[in-house]
Amino acid sequence: MVAPLSQSHLVDTISSDDHGTGLLKSFSSDKDFSITIHRIKQEDEIDPWPHSDSPEWHLNMYVNGVKKTFECVGGDVIVDKIFTWDDAVTEDMKFVEVKMELLDKDSGGWPDEDDIADISAYVDDNYHDGDYDNTADFDGHRPVVFKRFYNLFKMDWEDVDENNDYLEEDDQSVLCWYITSGNFDGSTTVDENDASIWFNISIGDTPPYPPEKPVGVTKGWIGEIYTFSTKSYDGDGDRIQYGWDWDDDGVIDELTGYYNPWETATVSHSWDVARIYYVKAVAIDEKGMISGWSDTLKVEINGPYGKSGFEVDEWSLGHVYSMYFDHFQTQEIINIMRGSGNIITALAVLISAIAAASGIPLDLSASIAIATALLRLGVEILNIMDRGMGVYIRVYIIEIHGIPANAIGYIWSQSLNGDEGVSPENNVAPLTPEKPIGAGRGKTGVDYTYSAVTMDPDDDEIAYIFNWGDGNYSCTEFIASGEKIVSSHNWSEKGYYAVSVKAIDKFGHESNWSEPSILHIVKNIARVKPSSVYNILRGFINDLIFVYKLTRVSGE
Repeated sequence: MVAPLSQSHLVDTISSDDHGTGLLKSFSSDKDFSITIHRIKQEDEIDPWPHSDSPEWHLNMYVNGVKKTFECVGGDVIVDKIFTWDDAVTEDMKFVEVKMELLDKDSGGWPDEDDIADISAYVDDNYHDGDYDNTADFDGHRPVVFKRFYNLFKMDWEDVDENNDYLEEDDQSVLCWYITSGNFDGSTTVDENDASIWFNISIGDTPPYPPEKPVGVTKGWIGEIYTFSTKSYDGDGDRIQYGWDWDDDGVIDELTGYYNPWETATVSHSWDVARIYYVKAVAIDEKGMISGWSDTLKVEINGPYGKSGFEVDEWSLGHVYSMYFDHFQTQEIINIMRGSGNIITALAVLISAIAAASGIPLDLSASIAIATALLRLGVEILNIMDRGMGVYIRVYIIEIHGIPANAIGYIWSQSLNGDEGVSPENNVAPLTPEKPIGAGRGKTGVDYTYSAVTMDPDDDEIAYIFNWGDGNYSCTEFIASGEKIVSSHNWSEKGYYAVSVKAIDKFGHESNWSEPSILHIVKNIARVKPSSVYNILRGFINDLIFVYKLTRVSGE
C-alpha cells in the first residue's frame, strides 16, 4: 500500500510580493512557459479560392515575442501538443504576452499569399469582405491576431480591453480549455475567415490533470481478474504514472509504471470480498507532482452469499438509501427483529455500522427511519426474500426541514447476475392519480380518510404519498397497480388545506402530484349536553339552599 501524496509538499515556496500589491508571488527562479494546443477548428470559409478539401493550418505562437510554429491539416483537428519556452518567466517579470496568428496555407501557385484566419475577438469596424484573404501581412491586421497578457502576480489573465482579447472557457472535459475565435467579434457571415483555437497554458512544472474516469467492468465476481484503464495529460510533457485506489478510501493501493501524456494506462485487479467498490485513479508525473483524483467507477463484486453495500441519493421529498445486505447481514437483521428489548435502537446501530463500512456516515434520525422501514417490511418478508444471497432494500425517507418524518421501503432478492433493483429500459413513472376522494369540511382533531388510485403503465407495484397541506406527509405500503388505497389524517388548526397525492413505483419513478382536494377545517368547540346543564344548575341551587339554612341556624 502506498500512502497518499500531498501536492502541497511539491510546489515552490510562496513568498510575499515585494511591490506592495498585497498579492502573492510564486516564482523563486526562472520558469518554463508552455502552451498546449488542444484543437483547431474552421468556423466558416477561409480560403474561397482555390478550394481545397481541408485547411492547411500554419500557426504562429509568441511568448514575449519569441516565436514557435506548428502545422496541421483538417477542418477540425485535435492536436494535443505542448510547446514550451524554456526559462521564459524570470523572477522579476510581471507579465507574459501571449500572441497567436493562424494561416490557411495556399497551395499551387499562391505560395506567398497564405490566407489569414480570424482568431481574435477584437472588433474591426472597417472590415470589408475579403480584407483578410491572400495576405501574409499580420502587422496591419490586429483584428485577426489573438493577443492577451498573463499577470504573474495575480496568476490570471489581464482584463479584456483593446490589447487583451476576450476568451471563452470550455470546461466540459477533464481539462478546462480557453477558446479564442473570430466569432467572438460578432463576425458570423460566410467568408468571415473565422477559426477557433482551444488552448491552455502552464508555468513551471505543474501537476498532471486528473485522470479520466476509469474504464472497466461494472459487475464482477470475487476472485476474478478484471482490467481497468485510464489516461491523463501533463502540461509540461512529463511522463505519468498512475496510482489506483481500489476501495475509495483515499489511499493509493497500487502504482503503475510511467506512460506518455494521453497514453492509455491499463492495470488488472481482483477482489476477495463481495461488496460495492468505487475505483478511482490519480496521476503523478516524473517530478512527483500529483493530480487530483479522477471520477469514480462503481464496481459491484458479487459472491455466493451476495454482496454488501450502502448508497445514498436524493429524491423529491428527501433522501433514498439503497442497501445491499448479504446473507449473513440479512440473518443478523432478522435475529434482531425476532429479539426483545429496544429493537429499533439495535437495528439502527447495525445499519449505521454497515453504512460506515461503505464510507457513509449516518445520523441517528436517518438510521432510526431506515430501521422503522425494515420493521414495516417484517421478518417473514425478509426471510422469504433471502434466498441464500441476501437482499437489496431501497428506502425512501420523507424529510421535513431536513428531519426524517416517514419512510417506505421496497425489497428485492439478490441474484447471481446482480441486476436487482435495476429499472428496465423504457420503464416509466406511474400515471398521475386523480385528486384524493374524501371530506370537504371537517373539525380540528378529528381523523378524516381519503382514498386514491392510479395505474402504472409497466404494471409495477406502487406506493402512494399523501400531502396533507399542513406540512405533513403520509406514505403507504407498495401495492398492485390499479388497487385503491386509503389514508387518514387529522388537522390541529382551523383553515383551508389542499390535500394531494402522488405515486412512486418500486424503481423510484415518481408521478406528478394530483390536483388537490380542498378541505375546510373549523375549530372543534366542545358542547355541553342539556342534561349536564340541568345537573349543574340543580347542584348550584341546592348549595344556595344549604348556605341559607346554615345562616338562619347561626342567627338563632
